[in-house]
Order: sequence, then C-alpha cells, then structure tokens
Amino acid sequence: MRMEHDKIEGSLKRLPTIQEVDQARELLLKVVTVAREHFPKEEQVLYPMAVKTLSAETLIDLGAQWAARRAIFLV
Repeated sequence: MRMEHDKIEGSLKRLPTIQEVDQARELLLKVVTVAREHFPKEEQVLYPMAVKTLSAETLIDLGAQWAARRAIFLV
C-alpha cells in the first residue's frame, strides 16, 4: 500500500512542472486510477484491521496526528 501512496504523492509533486495540458490531464487520470484502486483496500482491509488491533486511545491519537499533518482541526 505504501507504494501506491508514493506513486500518488510523487505524481502530484510532478504536476506543477508539467507545461502541457494534455500531459497534466494524463498524469491526473493516472493518479485518480491508482487512488480508486487503493482506497477500497484501506477501507475494506486496513481500517477494520486497525479497529480490531489498536486501542481506542491509539486510534484517537493516530487520527489527531493525521489531522495535524494536514492542518485540519477536529472538534
């Protein structure tokens, strides 16, 4: 799964360097394809595994870390 994250993040970092609209569109379509294949894996496998394995306190802490990295404020 990490490889998919790296692929998405790497492509999005390259995006501002692309000069041609068609190339940018092609790259974004590839990102969307990888994301659409990746997200169900997380939702169907990883998240249920985390809920079964980790304590509520750990899950809350991980959620807070995720939000902080993205400058999202949870209420």
